[in-house]
Amino acid sequence: MDTQGYFVLGGGAGVLPAGNSELAAWRVTPAGAFDTSFGSPNGYVAEWGAADGGEDDNAEAIAIDGDGKVVLAGTVNVGDTLAGIWRFTSSGAIDTTFGGTGRIMFQKIAGPVTGPFDEATGIAVDSQNRIVFCGRSMTPSTYTFPYGQRAFVGRLLSSGAPDQSFGSEGFVILEPPTGGIYTWAYALAIDSLGRIVVAGESMDSNAINVAAWRLDATGALDTTYGTNGMFSVTHTAGPGYSDHAFAVAIDSTDRAVLAGYSEVPGAWDHNMAVWRLTP
Repeated sequence: MDTQGYFVLGGGAGVLPAGNSELAAWRVTPAGAFDTSFGSPNGYVAEWGAADGGEDDNAEAIAIDGDGKVVLAGTVNVGDTLAGIWRFTSSGAIDTTFGGTGRIMFQKIAGPVTGPFDEATGIAVDSQNRIVFCGRSMTPSTYTFPYGQRAFVGRLLSSGAPDQSFGSEGFVILEPPTGGIYTWAYALAIDSLGRIVVAGESMDSNAINVAAWRLDATGALDTTYGTNGMFSVTHTAGPGYSDHAFAVAIDSTDRAVLAGYSEVPGAWDHNMAVWRLTP
């Protein structure tokens, strides 16, 4: 939701007859009508996906920056899957001041691999209008897709350039605990002190565990949080197999609230789960 109470949504729109998808964003008034001043005259924009079926673009997360611009995170599929970040002006026009074209793509974030897969799944804008995003990326390992993946966090300057003061060349890779197989990040939020809380999961040899990491403003893990900067728990609903967190929000006292599901013991059913973590 923007500062005027308008709802802004992001996703993908199918293109016929090619069958591929274009990145799409919609803006809806508080009354539930399309805002025709956005992407005039329709209330939506759809860009980049080639009509010949050569490319698929999809948004998975959305944020509004301090200037009212719309920032989206998602994927670009051109054979390999790349992480994509897009920015539109408040009127729905492509913002060409962002990386020159309004779209920036990244691949092989976690290292050189054959058949790379990179996906941006969460996004936020900090108090300095820097774009913080998270996702997952294949890494060189003995595991095959999807188990060889690592969660990552990236930060871009308002211009779209990677923020060299964050992590290594603008990125942080979130490794699993010793013996872990993979980490995935789905969402992130920024607390009142500028710390970044990332929600996702971490797999070991026994289970998939809900996970949350907290990073300081430089991208370093906050070792006062959980164990060495990472909170992890499994079997929330009992001794099943998997717990997953897909969303995170920060409350007024900087507690992180995670939402997802936990597998029910002895069945393939899932229970909705909410976790709240102390700051």
